Amino acid sequence: MPRPGNVKATWVKRRGKTYPAIRGQVNGTPVCKVYDSFELAQGVADRVMAALQSGRTFDLTEPETPESTGTIGADKRRWSFETYANYFIATMNAELRVSSSDFYDTMITTHLIPAFGKMKVREVRRRHLRQLLDELKTRKSSRTNRPLSAKSRLNLVATMRALYQQAIEDEIIDANPFERMGKKAARDGQKPREITPYTRQQKALFLQRVQRVDGGVHAWLHDFFQFAFEQGTRSGEVVEVRWSDFSDVEPLVHVQRSFSYRVARTKTFDPKTGTLTRTIADVDGRVTTPKNGRTRWLRLEPEVLTMLKARRKAMREAAFKRGEKLSPDALTFPAPAGGRIITGNVQKRSINRICTEPCGDEDGNQIPTLPRITMHVFRHTYVTLRLLTEGRNALPDISEQIGHKDVETTERHYAHWMLRHKDKLDQVDRAVARGLAKRPSIWGESDT
Repeated sequence: MPRPGNVKATWVKRRGKTYPAIRGQVNGTPVCKVYDSFELAQGVADRVMAALQSGRTFDLTEPETPESTGTIGADKRRWSFETYANYFIATMNAELRVSSSDFYDTMITTHLIPAFGKMKVREVRRRHLRQLLDELKTRKSSRTNRPLSAKSRLNLVATMRALYQQAIEDEIIDANPFERMGKKAARDGQKPREITPYTRQQKALFLQRVQRVDGGVHAWLHDFFQFAFEQGTRSGEVVEVRWSDFSDVEPLVHVQRSFSYRVARTKTFDPKTGTLTRTIADVDGRVTTPKNGRTRWLRLEPEVLTMLKARRKAMREAAFKRGEKLSPDALTFPAPAGGRIITGNVQKRSINRICTEPCGDEDGNQIPTLPRITMHVFRHTYVTLRLLTEGRNALPDISEQIGHKDVETTERHYAHWMLRHKDKLDQVDRAVARGLAKRPSIWGESDT
């Protein structure tokens, strides 16, 4: 019995251009139909032949789309926003640093794909992003229980701008609809996020709870937390402090390194289905210079100097028992098993429990629980307690101590907190001006 027809994928010329198509005969009728990609044409030809061989009919008048064939096709102009966003993430992962790639990945998968995923790339306009930004001003996150901050919304606009800039390179669109859409669109109606530092009493309670919560299993972190509270350094800078960074003749420490811990992932885009596959490729732990590329010398507070002397003595004795000598390049605050402290693990496994788990002191009295904090609150606490002690005139020194680019950066970060505590700061400024509130020497001894 003769076959009812025969078709195959091929290339045809029309108006001087070559297009993928299927060509042949079906039930004695000539067929020639153009498709967006050769893969799409090949898939149609295979299904036509399978239908003809089994005696079924195949309606070639129905338009073939990537969705109907189970593939996305090669024409990016027909891709959905979700498909192109996955392609963008995979492409940027090969070109950018781990932190930048993860930044785009988080913004796209958390906010943009849920909002625009089903739309075509060419259909998304500025008004759609404005609507999303307006929603995010009031919609509370399930993780933080508060709306997305103005800075995060600004990052969302930057992500859309970068994605559509790549779409221009891929000849999907002619102009970037999100160009010059920036701060005003992201920040309209935003209430400034309040800084919530610990008070002096809460700081003391936190350090006390470190020793007592869960039977003292977190006690090894006490000195690490005290250094962060009292010196105002970033968490990555504290992790990387070594004994050789301390001056032998003055109570000073040279902050010249920072450690960042990132998980590098391979992100693979499937050109047939448009999906993205993420696999862990490497643990990216890097030692870099501090933020802004600036190293700095910091004064050691008297309490910190006392703690460091005791810590150095204990570490030297422990090394002596092992038949070793404490290396000058040894980490000042190593993890119990050796190596660096991973601050992400400390946050999840220790800080949250230290703040909220019930515990008692030596006399059996309950120690009050505390609001949950992140590692950055240690810096906020350092800055605010110094302002409440020394007044606004201490801002230049505080800015240098915490490693900001300039004092204007510090003023901008803490402007709303200072406005809320204006009366108290005015009192401190007047007292300092009258010489009634002199800060004690950081060396713990008289200058005379």
